Amino acid sequence: MMGTQSNIAKNTIFSFLSRFSNVFNFILIIIAARYLGDSEYGIFSFALAFVLIFELFVDLGLRQNLVREVSRYKNKAKYYLGNIITIKIVLSFIVFCTIALLINISGKSPTVKMAVYVLGLSTIVKSFQLIFRSLFQAFGHFELEAFSEYVEKISIFILGIAILQFGHGIIVFSFVFLLARVLNLIMLILLTLKKIHVIPKLKFTFPLWIELIKKSFPFAISSILVAIYFYIDTVMLSFMKSDAEVGWYSAAYRIIEGLVLFPVALCAGIFPSMSIFHLTSKDAVIELFKKANKYMLVTSIPIAILGTVMSKQIILSLYGNAFFNSIISLKILVWATLFLFLGALTSYVLASIDKQWVVVLSTGVGVIVNVLLNLVLIPKYSYIGTSISTVVTEFIVFIINVFYLYTHGYNALYLKAGIRPLFATTILGIILFFLKDFNLNFFVIILPTIVIYIVILSILRVWSKEELSIFSNLWFNLKKVH
Repeated sequence: MMGTQSNIAKNTIFSFLSRFSNVFNFILIIIAARYLGDSEYGIFSFALAFVLIFELFVDLGLRQNLVREVSRYKNKAKYYLGNIITIKIVLSFIVFCTIALLINISGKSPTVKMAVYVLGLSTIVKSFQLIFRSLFQAFGHFELEAFSEYVEKISIFILGIAILQFGHGIIVFSFVFLLARVLNLIMLILLTLKKIHVIPKLKFTFPLWIELIKKSFPFAISSILVAIYFYIDTVMLSFMKSDAEVGWYSAAYRIIEGLVLFPVALCAGIFPSMSIFHLTSKDAVIELFKKANKYMLVTSIPIAILGTVMSKQIILSLYGNAFFNSIISLKILVWATLFLFLGALTSYVLASIDKQWVVVLSTGVGVIVNVLLNLVLIPKYSYIGTSISTVVTEFIVFIINVFYLYTHGYNALYLKAGIRPLFATTILGIILFFLKDFNLNFFVIILPTIVIYIVILSILRVWSKEELSIFSNLWFNLKKVH
């Protein structure tokens, strides 16, 4: 079991490093906000949100299905990859035509339409990138996934900064994403040939298409619904309020998106192992669920509490005074991270034990609640109402998922796991509350805050001896990876 946990830890580290590459996009978008201003940034945010709603229609859950099936039956990798690529080519054509049709009848300006076209193509290319990265995950080559992510994100970062420095607008800035992703896709294909020894060839095994779509359908519905309630708020806000208000909301929301990198990395790291455990031992799944849940609470509780206390410093340090109105939005949205972290884990656990229908149910309820709340709250409360609806939605999705798991014997012991992180965060919160009037820069206090928090957790013995042993040997194990 120790060896298995070390492998999971190693995979999670590489998965985290892969997702950590998103920090380059995060920084780039913040810099772009400073260059573009609240209104122009609101336009870009709308175009991005609009195409991201359709991103999952290109995938239809095929990526998760590829990870699950190939991690179990690696000899079928070529068979699955060839057919999935072919399916996605067909889906890409349908999705892009749909995007083009809808944006043309939306009444938006030519600039917005062109940005949507370019970002739409970029999103389709990204979907193909994710297929190859999912193949790397299934084979345990998380280092290849991380490498490709960094090459892409650094390329976008450098080109994006250059474009902004030369004074180009939204359209040219959008082309940066498309160019970098096309080049990265070519690199991923070459890595697949060299490291996985799988030749990507188009395959037309129609019985398998039907089987893949049937198996992927729960993933697809869930992912599409998630995309809708993640991005529909920005789209609805754009049609109902000003571009500046979209910019204020998006500035705060981008921070939440950046924070979600941890649960996504952890879940991606444990998902293949949890899927295998499901075939042999329910107890092993539960044990892994408990451990992962502890890490979710250790990170999400301080983010929620300290993010509320330090919201002013965070917004002004990142975006400047032009986005002062984003402070109240962040104070609300930061609480969504608590339910996002825990909810992401429950969704992956349900998927690993072949209960995707529960995820479909919870996300379906969530998207209905989100849209209805936005319709009620946006007219009166604008971006503040959108922030509230996001938090409520994440809470509902989490409750439905955890209720099913708990009633079927998958108890993650939330209260027991959360007491010590809550106590440690409370101490930090009190200290920062009294320091907030000094208007200290967020970047000045963040590192000491993290160090103090880790020290308090260590004093409270949050980590078990087994976990400490894994941590101490992890870098040694990583050196063995080729």
